Amino acid sequence: MRATRGSLLLALALGACAAAPVVPPTAASPLPPLAGTRWAAPATAGSDGHGTPRLEFAEGGVLHGYTGCNMLSGHWHEDGNQIRFSELVVTKRFCVGVGSEVEKQVLAALSAQSRGRREGGRLIVESPEGARFEYTPAAAA
Repeated sequence: MRATRGSLLLALALGACAAAPVVPPTAASPLPPLAGTRWAAPATAGSDGHGTPRLEFAEGGVLHGYTGCNMLSGHWHEDGNQIRFSELVVTKRFCVGVGSEVEKQVLAALSAQSRGRREGGRLIVESPEGARFEYTPAAAA
């Protein structure tokens, strides 16, 4: 009887394992909050680091940044996996050289019609016309 009871328990245990539901792989972990993060452009040739474009996503949907020449501010919000920008304002300081060229690239990609997204360890901003500018995480100030 003991062998029969042991065989029965083993059969039940194996049957329970075989009948266990298959759990599909989980989706990628959600991204950490964007608020409170800072992003900077990769090093630019001829740049001393002070002219590096950057974006800071503050609490309450406030955006602060630097274009490589001028300061910018505005608002942001996440819509699904996209970042939307609004009410962007840029100072009008006259710039020449590398800062001016980098600023042209930043402003071609970043406008109220642009969309951003996080992809891997990068922040990618694209305009509807296809202009694109990439940022990487930056140290907190």
